[in-house]
Amino acid sequence: MNDSHHSINRVLSAFSLGQAASINQLGGTATKKYEIQTLKGRFVLRVRPTEFATEALTRFDHAILQSLSEMQLPVPCPQKNTKGTTWTRIDRDVFEVLSWVEGNYFDFNDTEALQNLGEFLAKFHSLPSEKIPEGKENWLREDHPDLLRPYVTQLTSLCKFNSEKEYIRNIDTQLDHVKSAIDPIYDDLPKAVIHGDIHPGNVTFENSKVSAVYDFDYLSRQARIRDLSDAIIFFAADRTPLVADDIFSLTAAFKLNLERSLTLLRGYHKINPLKIEEIQILPLFMKSRWCQIRLRGSRKVGKAKKVGFVLNDFFEMIAYFDSIGSKYAEDIVQRLKFSEAL
Repeated sequence: MNDSHHSINRVLSAFSLGQAASINQLGGTATKKYEIQTLKGRFVLRVRPTEFATEALTRFDHAILQSLSEMQLPVPCPQKNTKGTTWTRIDRDVFEVLSWVEGNYFDFNDTEALQNLGEFLAKFHSLPSEKIPEGKENWLREDHPDLLRPYVTQLTSLCKFNSEKEYIRNIDTQLDHVKSAIDPIYDDLPKAVIHGDIHPGNVTFENSKVSAVYDFDYLSRQARIRDLSDAIIFFAADRTPLVADDIFSLTAAFKLNLERSLTLLRGYHKINPLKIEEIQILPLFMKSRWCQIRLRGSRKVGKAKKVGFVLNDFFEMIAYFDSIGSKYAEDIVQRLKFSEAL
């Protein structure tokens, strides 16, 4: 897309929103999106990523957003264009226009916001099954090993030294471990429509409450613990101050914080009770997500930096999960008081 007023106004015209009075490019590490002000209001104009731009996927995402909005959750509503659909194709791009929802970045010191994030996710995951449309049947979760193998292949071809190739082969082995551990029990885990990419770049707050959630390309029916894994990694863990628009910051190593994890999970648990089996497998989902954010994140760095980007602290984090994961999950099980909640 040509980032000119003319190109953006073509999209606005298709949605009968008039001419743009102001245009501001919004942050993010992948998708292009803009804050647009017209005489009819304030909107987000977004280019859907090519891999999610089919009509079936777009229709699914927009139907879910509409249902979540009807549940009084703070999600942006897709706008209808002159043809009655909620997307439009111009040249090779598919565009959507969403209502503007205000919010501020997450304050790490705001533990009330952390608990409220848990409550929000519990409500988000309560979308009734009859409200789930067709369009993403048999959709794999974003961090599924089968989706990550191509990145391993690409990285192997970029390695300059045999030692690097050995490390990349070991990453492939980690994917085998994750797959063999999660796949056999995945169907038995409680499912819900999940956001699939919960991090501070996609969630904003106002007065300690979630005020807006963005970027719904990974919406699909999955194990709900997948979203909670994200929430713990990106909101409850100890890490250097996170810059949501910086892929290196977003994918940096972290340390789990039990007390903060419990704050978030208690918020969820009191509304949508968790099962012990979900907590027991939570560290494994975190390991899976760690593999994913480094492998898939490598798309967003230059070719010469990809191998280094993936390997930096990679195996240190794997060893960390292996060493503390079981104890971390056991402590959560002991302190969430399942017998009282279930």
